[in-house]
Amino acid sequence: MKLPPGWTRYGTRDDKNFTEIIRHQGRNALRIVDRSSNETGISRDFPVQPGKFYQGTVQLTSLGKAGAEKVIRLQIRFLCKDGKATLAGGAVKLDGVTSFGGVAPANASGIRVYIYTSFNAEMDVALQSFKLEMLDEPPRTAGNPKNGYVPPVNK
Repeated sequence: MKLPPGWTRYGTRDDKNFTEIIRHQGRNALRIVDRSSNETGISRDFPVQPGKFYQGTVQLTSLGKAGAEKVIRLQIRFLCKDGKATLAGGAVKLDGVTSFGGVAPANASGIRVYIYTSFNAEMDVALQSFKLEMLDEPPRTAGNPKNGYVPPVNK
């Protein structure tokens, strides 16, 4: 079980679920295999500047059968000094590029990013790329020119 530098394993740890670095479409990719009804994936912490917009972008390719119920999740969790967390993220398109983001709260002390399979979804995917960007303001999109991002959910 190899991971990219700085990343740690997240979720179920057994013989049915694993990650490995593979060659895919001429480049290195992280293969995430989930053959159970639990979550499996990777996570990593990053530094943060409160008040800035952070956008995470992933590119995934399905390596096996995938139906509508097959979902990978990208979660950006702003870690706060009071022990609470603010979340942004959601389901990621298979065989495409997906971005989610949010504004770091004033008391944010870091960001934890999770990329993982959802419950009850056997999957075999290649994570081709992940990028975390700090922006001064949310990006504009054609469908939502005002803010273009998933608003944070407080938990």
